[in-house]
Amino acid sequence: MKKFGFFALLAAGLLLGACSSEIKDDNTIHGGDYTDGAYIGITLQLPTAAPATRANEDFEDGEEDEFAVKNATLYLFQGASEAAATYLAQYAIGTDFTKDQFDDTETDNVPNVTSTYCEATLITNEVANQIKSTPDGVNVYAYVIVNNNGLLPALDETETFANFSKREFAAFGADIAAKKNIGEGGLLMTSSPICDEPGGLNAPTDEAKYQTLIVVDKDKIFPTAEEAKEAPAACIYVERAAAKVTVTSTTTTTTLSGTTTPIAIDFQGWQIINYEPKFYNTRQIESAWGKLASTATMPDPDFPYWIAANKYRFVSGTAFDPHIPGYAGSYASHTTGYRTYFAKDLHYDVDATLSKPVAALDGPWMESGDHGYTTENTFDVARMTHDNTTQVTLKYQFGDGTSFYTLNGGNVMYDETNIKNLLVTNITNVSEVYNALTAAVEEVSAADPGHTYVGNIVVDFTEPSASENSVEYTATFKIASSTGTLDENNATTTKAALNAALANAVASFSISFHKGGVAYYNVRIKHFGDYETPWSSTKPFMTLNSGETVADIYGIGADPDNSAANFLGRYGVVRDNWYKLVVSGVKHIGTAEPIDVSKETLIPDDEIDNYISIHVHILPWVIRNQIVDL
Repeated sequence: MKKFGFFALLAAGLLLGACSSEIKDDNTIHGGDYTDGAYIGITLQLPTAAPATRANEDFEDGEEDEFAVKNATLYLFQGASEAAATYLAQYAIGTDFTKDQFDDTETDNVPNVTSTYCEATLITNEVANQIKSTPDGVNVYAYVIVNNNGLLPALDETETFANFSKREFAAFGADIAAKKNIGEGGLLMTSSPICDEPGGLNAPTDEAKYQTLIVVDKDKIFPTAEEAKEAPAACIYVERAAAKVTVTSTTTTTTLSGTTTPIAIDFQGWQIINYEPKFYNTRQIESAWGKLASTATMPDPDFPYWIAANKYRFVSGTAFDPHIPGYAGSYASHTTGYRTYFAKDLHYDVDATLSKPVAALDGPWMESGDHGYTTENTFDVARMTHDNTTQVTLKYQFGDGTSFYTLNGGNVMYDETNIKNLLVTNITNVSEVYNALTAAVEEVSAADPGHTYVGNIVVDFTEPSASENSVEYTATFKIASSTGTLDENNATTTKAALNAALANAVASFSISFHKGGVAYYNVRIKHFGDYETPWSSTKPFMTLNSGETVADIYGIGADPDNSAANFLGRYGVVRDNWYKLVVSGVKHIGTAEPIDVSKETLIPDDEIDNYISIHVHILPWVIRNQIVDL
């Protein structure tokens, strides 16, 4: 597979003073220990580690424009800890980036994105001296935003990193329909929260540290660019703020459940729906998640992929490798990092009002194999319901595109004549209707014994509007004599009972009109899914059974201590993850119109003049595979 790499040729940095919210074009020397200027370097690279500890973890570079770097900004914070760190300075980093492509079969152990060249960027001696003189117990931390898309926050010295990390962005909320919407600004990327201990087969210990800021090594500030490149002061990992979704369907025929005749079907597109309009600047995580793991017994012979159920899914078991080929410098100061795999979004523990809860009939519809981007959307187990979950709507055409009707969500397709005849038969056979109609005929017959009267049910459809695929119908009764005279109005005592019986019967028979032979399906996007959060109502090793509420489904009431361990993150969308949905088959006819999921609130989902080299890793897309059987 072809990998994409980027050189970072860095121009002179731009200084932001510690007490200023404006980035100043100031590369002059301000005196101090260094008299020849100073630079700060940045390099982009994907981690080299090949994951081997997770059932649903795969890595793929994606497309070239998903790595594009239009601009980069470094933020420095200072404090005794990440939680206590406050703003120190920020730098606009040069953007003269070039691309290097290579095939990963040519060299062993090469990273997904290579960097064999790094230039340093000038910083002032004022900040550099402050870093060098930082007392023991106080750190200077680095954070990076790449491709700010005009969202670059301005800070002052009172800003804490805790507040800064929760700045709200909205880069993907307006239009996420197609892959071209990356736009000229590139995909926003920010520093990634990592853990210094592995997860996977074993839980991180109580001493494990989870942090986003990277400590700047104050002993690696140099008077020359060459020295800085030989021993970078920090190694920063960044991740895309968007999640990526791809839907693929190659099915051309299907045999619907309960039928025997194959039917031609045509996949006509998909849309992302029900997404968060905003997202945090930085992915928010909880250290307590590191110890959560499903209690499901494994393996299940019917579901071999459940063998991953007992793994500690919130932290990777494979470390990043900070080494860059071509650099002789040491990275010993860099703490080994492990990916973290979930997030708390803006509405994690409150009911959210999400954007685009229903697919637009007029699209735009993406084709099979296309991908789109969406915002992070996560929630606790108690909110694992349709209205809180990001989904995709799929559109299929059945047969040759001729409109058809279905009864009560069944898989038999009827034309208008046949569906009316079927409704008349079914309604007449309802005991309440049959008895009321019989009584009405008897009443009319008793008033006119000279004629024979027969009662019939008549069904009429309303015309669906041009913008809707729904249809309503009414059922009325007719009582005719042998001479053709209609006498239902003479059934004075039984008429009300018969009309009430008809109304009840109509309510029990649901008709769907599929204009143009089209049906729609909603698929809720899974994050950990069946691989690491298995759920089933039929498997004997599961202690929780299916129910009508989220509490029943996921055991919140029956087993609250384990509900999060078993199911947290089963559904949701997390940044820098690529959700690949593959439709393996269609077994049922979907809805006649796209579903408004906002109404499905109770349905569960199952600087001194010195040199600092800052090393940035762009994390690869983590693949979340999902097989969909409709």
